[in-house]
Amino acid sequence: MNQLTASNRSLPLDIFRGMTICFMIIVNNNGVEELAFSPLKHAHWNGFTPTDLVFPSFLFAVGNAMSFAMKKFESMSTGAVVAKILKRTFLIFLLGYLMYWFPFVHHNPDGGWALKQKTFSPVVQDPGSTPNQCHVDVTHPADLEAPGRPIIVAFNDWAAVEHGWSLYRNDKNVQGDTQFTTRSWQLDWNGQEQSLVFTTMRKADGSPTKGANDTSQMIYETVKTQS
Repeated sequence: MNQLTASNRSLPLDIFRGMTICFMIIVNNNGVEELAFSPLKHAHWNGFTPTDLVFPSFLFAVGNAMSFAMKKFESMSTGAVVAKILKRTFLIFLLGYLMYWFPFVHHNPDGGWALKQKTFSPVVQDPGSTPNQCHVDVTHPADLEAPGRPIIVAFNDWAAVEHGWSLYRNDKNVQGDTQFTTRSWQLDWNGQEQSLVFTTMRKADGSPTKGANDTSQMIYETVKTQS
């Protein structure tokens, strides 16, 4: 079945692509990793879940769509094709940025509303006497519901889901006037113990330390294990 509409679109491909994007949104917003429904999580290594179908399905839809798009590009000049690609790239980036920024405003702890500032500034510290460690201080937009959530989700996808690191620390505590939210991952591989620690610091009442921005620290360390 390969019915084309008057606009030269494939209805089955549009339906398949829409279902794939819908499922992609669902698996990317499946809640807390430890409590998420198992079919909505990637298999760590051995095994297979419905979530593992999302990316191959997306690539299949892209490749299928190219068979229609390339015919249109054949009649266009190289400059027009490049301009179209750059325009599409800019629009996709802009939409992603606006979605991440949404809802554009935040509620101040002392009352009132303010425009959310999109600030992300990493600072790599001098390792000094610990060359086996890498310290990075990060100022980033605050997630008022969960400290450091966007970065934690990204680290968890990379470390735990894709590379098999194990989560060995996930806690929140208050020391003095500072609240620390820490999540750590660990991996033993090829005679080395690798650890990745991400800590977000907030005021004791849970409010961000810098208005609409959080301050966090990432520490990556490698230690040789006993053979």
